Amino acid sequence: MKLTKSTFLTVLMMAFGLIAFAQNKKIEKADLEFAAGGYYQAAELYKGELPKIKNIEEKGRVLFQIAECYRISTNYGMALDFYDKAIQSQYDKKNAEVYFNFGKCLQEMDRLEDAIVQFKKYKERGGIGAKAEAQIKICEEVGKLKKDLPKRRLQAENMEAWNSDAMDYGLTYSSKKFDEFILSSSRKGSTTGAGNDPHYGEAFQDLYTVKLDKKFKGNQAPIPVNASVNTGVHEGAAAFDRDFKNLIFTRCGFDKKDRMGCDLYTAVRQGDNYAAPTLIEVIDRNSDDSSRVGQPCMTPDEQFLLFASNMPGGKGGRDIWYMKWDKKLKKWVELKNLESVNTAGDDYYPFVDDDGTLYFSSNGLPGLGGLDIYKAASTGEMTFGKAEHLEAPINSASDDFAFIMDKKPIIDGELMEGIFGCYFTSNRPGGKGKDDIWRVYELPLVFEMTGTAYNKKTGEKLEGCTVVVVGSDGSTYNMTTDKNGQFSLDRTKVKGETKYSVDITKQNFLGTKDRFSTVGAKVSTNFTQDYFLTPIEKDKEYPMPTVLYELAKWDLLINANGPVPVNSADSLNYLLNILKENPTYIVQLESHTDSRDTNEANKILSQKRSQTCVDYLISKGIEAGRLLAKGQGEEVPREIKAGDRISPELFEEFPIGTKLTEEYINSLTTNEAKERAHQLNRRTTFRIIGFDYVPKTK
Repeated sequence: MKLTKSTFLTVLMMAFGLIAFAQNKKIEKADLEFAAGGYYQAAELYKGELPKIKNIEEKGRVLFQIAECYRISTNYGMALDFYDKAIQSQYDKKNAEVYFNFGKCLQEMDRLEDAIVQFKKYKERGGIGAKAEAQIKICEEVGKLKKDLPKRRLQAENMEAWNSDAMDYGLTYSSKKFDEFILSSSRKGSTTGAGNDPHYGEAFQDLYTVKLDKKFKGNQAPIPVNASVNTGVHEGAAAFDRDFKNLIFTRCGFDKKDRMGCDLYTAVRQGDNYAAPTLIEVIDRNSDDSSRVGQPCMTPDEQFLLFASNMPGGKGGRDIWYMKWDKKLKKWVELKNLESVNTAGDDYYPFVDDDGTLYFSSNGLPGLGGLDIYKAASTGEMTFGKAEHLEAPINSASDDFAFIMDKKPIIDGELMEGIFGCYFTSNRPGGKGKDDIWRVYELPLVFEMTGTAYNKKTGEKLEGCTVVVVGSDGSTYNMTTDKNGQFSLDRTKVKGETKYSVDITKQNFLGTKDRFSTVGAKVSTNFTQDYFLTPIEKDKEYPMPTVLYELAKWDLLINANGPVPVNSADSLNYLLNILKENPTYIVQLESHTDSRDTNEANKILSQKRSQTCVDYLISKGIEAGRLLAKGQGEEVPREIKAGDRISPELFEEFPIGTKLTEEYINSLTTNEAKERAHQLNRRTTFRIIGFDYVPKTK
């Protein structure tokens, strides 16, 4: 809810300048009411005299004034109707501003394309081109944001149970448990009933308490604060001290001519009620009886009280000011303007978070339209850095203000630590009333993993596969595939910024491995993967992950810090897992060399390499009777096959079906390519030569 606008002074001058054209005293009174901010009363007076106005020029002016009353009091639907009637009365020929303000109403209602049409008409009818282009650009940017919103992680929610068809705004915490708030509302049933406010024609605003239930959901209707606080005038935006013992709130009274002045009051909490409030003397009312002071906020250390005011000495319409607490005098002193953030426009609703960041609303900075919410980091005692515009859907083309952090962000009944959440007020489309309380929360990144195992030969889904998933955070999950060959990890198991390895095995099948990672992920993801296990056949050669050796040596190569990390022992663990899963298998490990050196020498070298592999497996608990080492030398050149465990780059260089014979290798054009081909020939494979081993009893 905004009681002043950046255009107020311009409109005020316009109204006084046009009083001379008034046809009767009621129109003149309406102009005076408009100039004083009594928009509801002004509109009623204007409408009552419309049928009597014969002069087309004056009629157009009065229609425009009615539209302005409704626009400024945020009744945009009614404003559109009267702008249209003003244009029909040819008022646009006298004042192009009718198109601009028509567009502003459409913009506030999120009718962006229609708003652009009106801003263009404003420019065509002689309006300020830069002013029109600025609003057109805002509409276009908001339109792009709306298209991107489904992809974003911020979700907006209207707090329906707390809102009414009137003004509901200025939510602030009122409990150490962060499960209770106070808001201001002009809903029916306030202390003075409806129809008393000359600005909006609604009930005077009262303070109400709202509570979250045990699941931290806002489903409970607001309850009025006791009568010592709520009176026959406006009680508005409020704040509490750190211990929630002292309420500080805005009270706006009216004089006999219905002119409003606002001050800050404080009331001591007494259980669920409050003691009689006392005035906080911000300005001397003997010398200044018209400035408005309101929207208080106390810093977390309770050293400073911030608020908004239109008192003299500021930068614009409303500025943010502050005072310091004097322990000796026990009062607020040293009134100062918060120059580091104030603008030439209106700056409202300060809120200082626990980390010292200032949040506030302004229409004097580049934004999406109307009042927008900004934040500024603390740079020292009551000094702040450059204001940053908060992203949609916190900000919108409508008025967005009165921001506070959500201290207990609950999503689907679960407290989400570290997740961003906030409450604020907005009159955007989709609400219940003129101003509503909204909540925005960050959708947490959710990761899940689903895998399906298949028989590679038949395509059938494999039930009963053993699955082991190990995370870089130390987590380990053991599962078995179901009748559909599936296994899964839900959101509680797959964490952000974590790498995972997947190992799938099944008796009488060659197992397979995989990896996935959430490191750096920016969107929620369900990792899905199909795994194909090859049924084991007797006397068939099976490739393994690469087992490498140094030139002319047979020790397992382990070079974790090299340009290409190598750990041949890890490669042998692939076969180790198969042997553990199938305790009756007898395997023959076959090592191959390249063709460089004599066949006899290569036979000896390959035999030693095979024996090295056998010795490693025995050291890991595999019985020696299940293992046979055989050196094949250079006699069997490698043929590249689908499923070989080599890199995609090598598949491109040596396509499937290529046989790495000595003749083929010698035909390669570079020494580097020849060396890679020789390396692929230096390999260790295995074949199962028996299924009938009888394990020794221990």
